[in-house]
Amino acid sequence: MPIIKPDNFNANYILHNQSIFKMGAENPQLKMTGMTNLSLHQEIEKDKIFNTIITHSQTLEAENSDLKPAIEELNYIANISKKINLTRNTSGKISSVDKKSLTEDWEFWKKNKMQNLIPEEHKQRKFIKKYEAGLHYFEQGLQNSLSHTLLLPQIYNALYQYNTYQKPTTATITQASKLIDDLNIEYCFYPFYIKQEENLLIMCFETKISNQNQILEKIIPLYKQNKNFTIENFDFKIITKYFLDPTNYKIIYAELKLIEKMHDNLCYEVDINLSEKDIDIEPLKNKIFKEYNSKIYSKENWETLNTTQKPENTKAPIITTKLVSKKEEKQKTKETILIAFLLVLLSAIVILFLIYG
Repeated sequence: MPIIKPDNFNANYILHNQSIFKMGAENPQLKMTGMTNLSLHQEIEKDKIFNTIITHSQTLEAENSDLKPAIEELNYIANISKKINLTRNTSGKISSVDKKSLTEDWEFWKKNKMQNLIPEEHKQRKFIKKYEAGLHYFEQGLQNSLSHTLLLPQIYNALYQYNTYQKPTTATITQASKLIDDLNIEYCFYPFYIKQEENLLIMCFETKISNQNQILEKIIPLYKQNKNFTIENFDFKIITKYFLDPTNYKIIYAELKLIEKMHDNLCYEVDINLSEKDIDIEPLKNKIFKEYNSKIYSKENWETLNTTQKPENTKAPIITTKLVSKKEEKQKTKETILIAFLLVLLSAIVILFLIYG
């Protein structure tokens, strides 16, 4: 039976995120970092969860000078709307976003602040077109945002008396591939480690891909053309870990790690952590994971830690089985072709990632 029932709370958080693109052994990696100070208000009314997110400050930085114009633009965007009001259902899924207040914030910023920050008219027109297009799809972007996956988790239907790994806790989520053009990766989160302690509830989740066939159709031709890499090099996974206050299920500390990889020198990694202000998070970070500090946690890893909660009918993910079956196929595409795909997408990817997590 569902045990987790969220309650009202107010919390102040610091959110750190980091993304790294590796685009070939001969190219320097692209690294972007960000820090956000925010507040989260939660109020429960019957079967609805009402949340207000207030951003107090946000900074975005990149080491690569070519990304500085995009970062500057994104810092503008971060300051247009400081408050987001939204509603979630009892599982934690976002059901609606107050677009009226977002539109009002945008109109005010456009009228009163844009001229000083973006004086050139042609850049203003370009910025307006881009922002209003993003505003139209804001709710969808928020649903798929990694940062908001962490801040507003769909975990309230999870069972933690016994953990089977059989039922997802989320609806299907879509991420545009950061490495392959015109490829969406669809997935759900499944629990793989849940433990109740006296003053702490620990919950860990891992993605399982839903559209394996579509992904294989895209990636197999790429690997066939490159003799240096095999399809077994491909990987996509997201791991989330939550440390919750069991009295109201407020997040005390949470982490998210995403890896999308064609091979070791062509990959995209995201690390996000969310911590309540004035909380010593080191004991939480080391509480269970101290033996696995440098590993990506899989369901199999955690079965060795959580021996009392073994999944039923454990099977390798479908995509893993299919990838292994293709491992003998040869590949001829040069690494630079894959890099070209990435460079074409890079500008849009940077904007989407840093706006939506």
